[in-house]
Amino acid sequence: MDDNIIKVLQEECIEEISFFSEVYLFGSSLCGTSPKDIDLLIIYEEGADSNIEDKKENIFDLLMSVMGIECHFVTLSRNEIDQTRFLNRVVHKKIK
Repeated sequence: MDDNIIKVLQEECIEEISFFSEVYLFGSSLCGTSPKDIDLLIIYEEGADSNIEDKKENIFDLLMSVMGIECHFVTLSRNEIDQTRFLNRVVHKKIK
């Protein structure tokens, strides 16, 4: 299932994804064939937070319309990702 999600993100959500520094898929969608939701980690640069909510809403809407699955976001700045070491604590796959 994660390959389908990645394909949708990289093809259908390319404009929205390009706004962010890095995007990672994590959670149950990496493990099963029929996940209940899609978990995305979005990393942004400081000062780029003015359009973040709009971009996330667009990604959510696109994933719902194409995949029929809700998307949940963890949104961290570059500094926050370094401080929390979030990626060290979860299994993840880089999208961008």
